[in-house]
Amino acid sequence: MRIGVTLEHPWILALFPVFVIFVILAGKRIKHMPVLKKRTAQILRIVLILSLTLAAASPSVQSKAGNTATIFACDISDSNKKSLEEIERFIGEAMKHAGNKDLTGVISFAAESSVLKMPSKENGIVSIDTRIKSDSTDIEKAIVLARSIMPENTAKRIVLLTDGRETAGDAVEAASLAKRLGFTVDVVPFKQDYGAEVQIDEFAAPKQVNAGERFDISVRITSTKDTKATVRLFANRTLTAEKEVELYKGTNLFTFGDRVEQGGIVTYTAEVVTYDDTVLQNNRLSAFTEILDRPSVLVIEKGNSGENIVRYIEQYANITRVQPGEVPNDLHGLIAYDAYVMADISAEWLSADFLNALEQAVKHQGKGLLTIGGENSYAPGGYNDTPLETILPVNMDITPKEENPDLGLILVIDKSGSMSDGQYGISKLELAKEAAIRAAEVLEETDQLGVIAFDDAIQWVVRTSPLKDRDKTIDMIATIRPGGGTQILPPLEEAWLDLRKKDTKLKHIILLTDGQAEQYGYERIIEGLRNDGITLSTVAVGRGADTLLLKALAYGGMGRYYQTDEFSDIPSIFAKEAFLAGQKYIQNRSFYPELVSSAGLLKGIEAIPMLDGYVSTKVKATAQTVFRSDIQDPILVVWQYGLGRTAAWTSDIRGAWTSKWNMWQDAPVFWGNLIGWLIQKNINAGYSVKTELRDGQGYIIIESDLEKSVYEESLEGTVVSPDGAEETIRFDAIRPGVYEAVLKKSDPGAYIVHAQIPSEEGFENVSAGIVMPYSNEYRFISDNTGSFIEKLAKAGGGRVITNPEEVFDGPVQDLGAKKDITNLLIIIALCLLVTDVAFRKLKISFEPVLAFVNEKVYPAVSRFVLSWRKKPAFRARSGIPADKPAAVRVETQQDSRQEKPVASETNKKSAAPGTNKEPAAQADHGDHINALLNRRRKWK
Repeated sequence: MRIGVTLEHPWILALFPVFVIFVILAGKRIKHMPVLKKRTAQILRIVLILSLTLAAASPSVQSKAGNTATIFACDISDSNKKSLEEIERFIGEAMKHAGNKDLTGVISFAAESSVLKMPSKENGIVSIDTRIKSDSTDIEKAIVLARSIMPENTAKRIVLLTDGRETAGDAVEAASLAKRLGFTVDVVPFKQDYGAEVQIDEFAAPKQVNAGERFDISVRITSTKDTKATVRLFANRTLTAEKEVELYKGTNLFTFGDRVEQGGIVTYTAEVVTYDDTVLQNNRLSAFTEILDRPSVLVIEKGNSGENIVRYIEQYANITRVQPGEVPNDLHGLIAYDAYVMADISAEWLSADFLNALEQAVKHQGKGLLTIGGENSYAPGGYNDTPLETILPVNMDITPKEENPDLGLILVIDKSGSMSDGQYGISKLELAKEAAIRAAEVLEETDQLGVIAFDDAIQWVVRTSPLKDRDKTIDMIATIRPGGGTQILPPLEEAWLDLRKKDTKLKHIILLTDGQAEQYGYERIIEGLRNDGITLSTVAVGRGADTLLLKALAYGGMGRYYQTDEFSDIPSIFAKEAFLAGQKYIQNRSFYPELVSSAGLLKGIEAIPMLDGYVSTKVKATAQTVFRSDIQDPILVVWQYGLGRTAAWTSDIRGAWTSKWNMWQDAPVFWGNLIGWLIQKNINAGYSVKTELRDGQGYIIIESDLEKSVYEESLEGTVVSPDGAEETIRFDAIRPGVYEAVLKKSDPGAYIVHAQIPSEEGFENVSAGIVMPYSNEYRFISDNTGSFIEKLAKAGGGRVITNPEEVFDGPVQDLGAKKDITNLLIIIALCLLVTDVAFRKLKISFEPVLAFVNEKVYPAVSRFVLSWRKKPAFRARSGIPADKPAAVRVETQQDSRQEKPVASETNKKSAAPGTNKEPAAQADHGDHINALLNRRRKWK
């Protein structure tokens, strides 16, 4: 440490001579001011400029530090929590030995750092605050915080009280930097004894395997003693294997075997359980394996409605066929498949849980969905206002066309006593009334509706008329009450006779019953229905209905027959029949589809066959139409929904409208191309994904092929946490073609990340997995922290302390105290400026000053000089020649003596008789001043 004056900008002093020369040259041009006054003014200005120049150079006075500041940094992380009381005792004992010049402060640290006591001379008891995140240890942050609160102009000491289990940051580098900045870093080690402890050190699963291939998963467990344990293996959070094992002291290795038949990403978690374990956080580790295989497709069909689509795509994918009641109702069941095909499936047949999970799987997991048309799909299938309408590229609510015909519809509902039966407290008649209301809701105002309720008599609930007052009609339907037997013939004939009189282009009757009725007499009615252009559909409710009769009536009436044991299906059946009878959505027409855009779906195809019908829908604004009908209705529409893709085929697959397509030789190629587009088969083409762990955080890096990719500043993706929760994640471009994202969570487990990458062909999906292990804070076994503590103390220029008395006795760097005197010099300059202005502008007489010098100062100086001449030994020791100052002074005195008589004689001659002594004294005084000025000029 150097003591003295230092200048922060010494180069500024080079300007001082320039300013001095300027002042001297400027003074020569002043003619009206006496020489003495001019010289004095110049000296004042030079001193003023010197003060300002020094102030601009930022001078400071360096001296030894008067106080020593000591900051205690307490490790309160989970690995060191057993030592908190010992840490408090250590600090309390150490503060008892603090001196008057010692300032002390306290901070606590773990994953973050917190100030408990600012540095001061108060050395009382400090309570350690533990209200910070403690699942990791960042000693570097503690050193940085201690540096920031250290007072200036003190010797600086940091005392780290820790077990040395660093899990984040670089404490050694931080201590080395602190040493270079003048800090001393001492370390107080605390050792932990955890007794019986078991931890999973490593859990390894292969990154990629082929579907159906058997592979091994290994678990390495370390124990501090021999004990029994249970080792469990979870796949996608489902327990798949469990072993009762003997653990020996040291390292133990166990292996599990597994085989996965379907492709996708499987997350594995290993867990060890013992009865005497002390720390649970280190008993679980996760890994993930990507199963490479042909895509898996879930085909949802009613009966065998998906037979043809399965036949077309089974060579491209693994097919799983399920009925609507067998579909998985949660996201984890759905993500096992790459795509889903709904072959003429009504939304009424699917649960709300499935539809919501399906929407999440497509949007966030990048899955594909294909819906195939038919009488049970789209608007007739109740897709309106459901997640299906949200996912699909078409809307169900079409704009009515001018040529849509009006409909006359009569509902013939059995209200016999058996209709009062039901399930879950709801009778069949109540559901029938609900069905009639649903039918009334889907009809147009130009349509006509009639409702007949029958048992062994006929009751007109609603007379056939246009639906001008829909609410009144619904209220009248709600008044139907059960009772009586069952006679079908009279109400059916009544409906025929009434409907034949109505002036509507379409006429339809729906008959619903749950019982037996007349077996004969229907031929005349059926013939009349055909002649009058009236269609008839029948609904058999329950096992007691006469199914043969109802089938025959539906066949003869050129309608549809429904048989249901699920009474809750009745409303959807009526709504569907209302749609079909109105012919507003069902288009039975033959045409060749018009190609609008191929979207890569017609590879290897040169021509397409004719279609015979479809279900009307409306294309959404951002969707892409591939085929459309001769009247511009969509036939095949695709679009991107979130990370996934969906397609709507509005014709059927059974052959009612696609008989020629089913005989088409390129049908497998077409459907294979469509499924391939949905599942994004080349999902990672041109991209690579890497994962890293940095300071306890997970990083995902995507590197794209610059020739194929489109540059974006950021990308959006989703991450699925170990608990199944989903959240968005942002990838930022760190350089062209390279994107990086940071996981917001650090909880242990396997995270699955999905992102959407822009390319010249649109968007591609990238999926990756990253495993977050438990914090190193909990790796207690075989962890040697002693060498780290010694290395840390050496880097900080301090010691490893074991006794509280040693804290304030050890050496500490003293870079000194620095006091800035810039403000002092500025104040001096201001004073000189005021003096200079006053000296030049104000008329100040110097005669009193000169008189004081001659009468008081000069005699005193003369006596001092005479006494000094008498002490040659003192002058010799001072290194000053004995005769030089005396000669000067003697000569001055002699000149004074020679001039005094002249002056006295002159005064005597000039003095008039009778004058008083005061004028004479004034004359003597003036002569004396002149004599002094003459001697001064002579000396110069």
